[in-house]
This record gives sequence, structure tokens and C-alpha cells, in this order.
Amino acid sequence: MTLYLLNISLYPNDMMNHTQNISDEHTSRKHAWEQFTLTGKIVDDAGLNSLVTASWMRCGLRMNPNGLLQWTYASDNALQSTLKQHMAFRNIARPIMEDIYQFLEDCRVTLMLTDNSGCLLEMLGEPSLTLELQTVGFRPGAYLDDGHLGTNAMAVTLFEATPSQIVGAEHFSIKLHDLSSVAAPVHAVEGHPMGVFGLVEPV
Repeated sequence: MTLYLLNISLYPNDMMNHTQNISDEHTSRKHAWEQFTLTGKIVDDAGLNSLVTASWMRCGLRMNPNGLLQWTYASDNALQSTLKQHMAFRNIARPIMEDIYQFLEDCRVTLMLTDNSGCLLEMLGEPSLTLELQTVGFRPGAYLDDGHLGTNAMAVTLFEATPSQIVGAEHFSIKLHDLSSVAAPVHAVEGHPMGVFGLVEPV
């Protein structure tokens, strides 16, 4: 089996570069999120990506943005079955994750791999951040789609089948506003979707 990642850089310096106006951007995102969660309307001049607003609209129908995260996990038996089913996928992806993590060894990032249902298969990253994410609820077997977790890059990429980046208050749940996430779809050479490769870091 041969897999390929879409042509997207997952390095923070490329996709998560912090420009001088980062504070203004954060304020704008936060204002847009507050207005949407209060009124259900998108601020005209928010400058939000259409992928973000579409996900917000989906999430607004099913979850409380200020509430606890609605974690859903595969049962132990289901997880073991899923991991076995995707063993070839994981065996190919894991060395790629390790290579990227070595390249980013001085950065607080955690890499994630999901299947095409959003089930988290693998996590690898800076130990303290990875532990924090695990404490929040990220662990193998967790479903990261926006129906369960709200807007996040892995969920948006799963739904839209395109690379995505979600920063701070672009996440629908306030519990994820301290994070940035970026993701790309993974396909087999035949073209069918295998899952999503993502990266999470603090804002």
C-alpha cells in the first residue's frame, strides 16, 4: 500500500507563522466568535475562512460553545479492531510523523493521525503538550469530527476533504481557544480517503 499526503506544509513556520498583527487577528477572531455564539450571525468584516463559518453553522445546531467538550470514544474492543484494521496505514504514517517531529523537536507541537471517521489513531509530540492534550481528552479512540468536538482542523479536513487551519477562537468550543490546529487529508494512491494527518500547537 502506498499513501500520499496532499501538498501541504505542516510546519509551524509555514502554516502557523505569527505575524506582527497577531494580536489584532486574535481580537478579530474572538469578536466574530462572540457575535456568532450570541446571535448566530457571522460578522461581515470578520475575515473568516468559509471553511470556518461553515463548520460553525454545523456546530451551532448541536453543541454549546461554552460547555464541556462532548468527547466520544470507541470502546476498547472497537479501538483494538480499528487499530488492527488500519495497521498498514499506521505503519506507513508513523515514520513520517517521527521524521516531522524530529525536525520540530524544539517546538511545542503534537502530531495526530485519524482514520476517515475521525477516530484518533496515533499521537506523537512534545511530551508536556501531549500530556496536556491527553488530560483534556485527546487520546487514541477519541472522535475528532465537529459533531463531537466542534470546529477543529482535523474535523474540517474530514468534512471538506481539503487542508485546513484553525487558529484560536476559530475553534467553535471555547475549551480549544488556546490551540491552533492544521490538517491535511491522506489518500491511498487509488484516490480513496484513508484519514487525516494533523498538527496541534498552543496559540
